[in-house]
Amino acid sequence: VSQSRYGFFKYSNSNTIQNATVGTSGAVQFPNVPNSATCTILAHTHNSPAASTYSIFSWADLAAFAQLLKEGKLDANNFTAFLATADGTYYALTIENTQNFLQFFALKEDSLFDMNIALKRVEQAKLYYGELASFNENIVPIIDINTNPVNDEKAFLDLLQDNNLGVSLLESNATFTTFEKVTHNKTTGNIDKTPCN
Repeated sequence: VSQSRYGFFKYSNSNTIQNATVGTSGAVQFPNVPNSATCTILAHTHNSPAASTYSIFSWADLAAFAQLLKEGKLDANNFTAFLATADGTYYALTIENTQNFLQFFALKEDSLFDMNIALKRVEQAKLYYGELASFNENIVPIIDINTNPVNDEKAFLDLLQDNNLGVSLLESNATFTTFEKVTHNKTTGNIDKTPCN
């Protein structure tokens, strides 16, 4: 995996997978979804280099998926997000329960907004990623750019499962041709894997 970041996307009204541009900051910039379509595939890399990027989907990734879903620009029934990282991790993510996912990321003007869930969202963003913390909070996040990829995967699964986000995570091979749905079994401490092909 190279030093550059890459992104790809596919709309519902096209059979073509397109390249996303890379901005001046090195971040992938996906174009606005046209009104006539929804997004069915978003793929990107975290690889600039391994010591400075996440080995799993970031908080910003999840928030961006929720925003697209809220705007009606993401087809949850046919959507898959893909991620390849410099740590040698390869994932796919699907949304199984749109209401749970939208409610977790709902803002006060959204119909699904619940203050208790919003407070928990802020707590979880701080705990797992160090996000949404005020400048004077000394947060050591569970998932960071230089933490162990297996521990990051377990933590990410805990975030999904403990908050009932309605999102599934799948491990993949490097060519994205085989997939296993993964869950964190807290009794054994293992990642349980179920083949999906």
